[in-house]
Amino acid sequence: MSEKISKLLEDTDNYFEKERRKVEQQVSRQISLHDAAISSLNNGKLIEAIEYLLQAVEPTDAVNQYNWGALYYNGIGVPQNYESAFEWFEAAHRQGYANATVALGNMYMLGQYVSMDLNYAFELFKEAAENGDIQAQRAVGVMLLKGEGVDRNPKLGYRWMERAAINGDAQAQGNLGSMLFEGNGVEQNSERGFYWMEKAAKRGDAQAQRNLGIRLLEGDGVTKNTELGYQWIEKAANNGNEECIQMIQDRKKNQEATGDR
Repeated sequence: MSEKISKLLEDTDNYFEKERRKVEQQVSRQISLHDAAISSLNNGKLIEAIEYLLQAVEPTDAVNQYNWGALYYNGIGVPQNYESAFEWFEAAHRQGYANATVALGNMYMLGQYVSMDLNYAFELFKEAAENGDIQAQRAVGVMLLKGEGVDRNPKLGYRWMERAAINGDAQAQGNLGSMLFEGNGVEQNSERGFYWMEKAAKRGDAQAQRNLGIRLLEGDGVTKNTELGYQWIEKAANNGNEECIQMIQDRKKNQEATGDR
């Protein structure tokens, strides 16, 4: 074996040995910080535990960066802080983590910590949508339908909504049903509209349950069926839809007044 090859093999061995030690140190540090966090929690020191956990987040750990952003955004276990949430989301977004990209899009759309920027929000949603995020696909569809942050384009909006619906997003399925019923961005088709709206309703989407119930009560695009309509209205009410809660209350009052059960 030549001297050059021997030197190359030696250098390679040294490189991998250094990398192995680096990984061992990182793992040891992570374990120590997590142990310290658990100890703090057991002693009722929540803030101290959070500080240890924050130290444990590696610069390349996009999932944990997003999770910390979500905690700060929602104020779970920590005081709600949009600035901190934004910083964590942005760190994860820079590494291509789609959930963080969507979260940033929401913050730009709502003007939380940053100035409202619908154009940039659309760009962020579209980036995540093209990477397969179904929530972002629905958001892109909605913005194209409304012309928010982008020129209005119902046909393209329908295609994005359909993609999200096919990928399993219940809200997109309900939205797709309404678009087909109304012929919004696509040729009107009540049969397909009913299919998608019922699919979303059965999955527990309150808005789809409300919309389906109303259509059945009024015979709008479907055969009128009062009993089934109120069943869906009641499901939507149980899922927190305020309009449907009021409808159920009004119906009960009317039944009590007329003696109808």
